[in-house]
Amino acid sequence: MIPSVWDRLFASAFGVEAVDLVSAKRFDMLVVWASCSCIDVTMEDGISNHQGDDPDGPRVHKDRGLGIYLCGKAAE
Repeated sequence: MIPSVWDRLFASAFGVEAVDLVSAKRFDMLVVWASCSCIDVTMEDGISNHQGDDPDGPRVHKDRGLGIYLCGKAAE
């Protein structure tokens, strides 16, 4: 599957933020998507505030239909 424009924009936004963190030697931070932009948060905050998708929900169902890998396993 060819990456979409949105895939490339997200990847670029996350990459720029990650490189900025590495440049600042802030290795204890995590880049996340919040409020329509990439921000950095502590690893602890990022993990404790994780919001996963419902494995039986519509988004995951759509992804499986597209053949997208989920949680390291091939979609059914």
